[in-house]
Amino acid sequence: MARFLHFSMALYTIEKKLFMCQRIDHAIQYRKYELEVKQSHDNNVGGGRSSIVSKPVEDMVMKWDADSKLQSLYEFKNRINELQDWFGDDEDMQLVFHYRWLSGKRYTVPEIADKCHITERQYFRKRRAILEKYDEICDGFW
Repeated sequence: MARFLHFSMALYTIEKKLFMCQRIDHAIQYRKYELEVKQSHDNNVGGGRSSIVSKPVEDMVMKWDADSKLQSLYEFKNRINELQDWFGDDEDMQLVFHYRWLSGKRYTVPEIADKCHITERQYFRKRRAILEKYDEICDGFW
């Protein structure tokens, strides 16, 4: 059951957020690349021998762990995975989610309903259930 009655604008906002799941893996890889190539501060100001041991791989992993933008991308990906786990064996929910938010092609409502072999009313009920479950997973902070 939903925590509160969702208005159409709130559902629209959640739906826009879910469209990002098509590009989430690319966004994570791109952010990691940005952190790799970003100029870092040279701790060895005076030149000569450095007292700091160079561990580039460990330094990079520490940058990734400290980056809040990368962590929020991972959190979004985990929420999407949790949402997909919630579908379980309900193939209709999986298909609606796939055709609505994961597919590269933008399908219309009648096309999605036809591909899932359900009515348009059933599609809207399943879509709303998915959006409300995502809101529940996020505790209202999308």
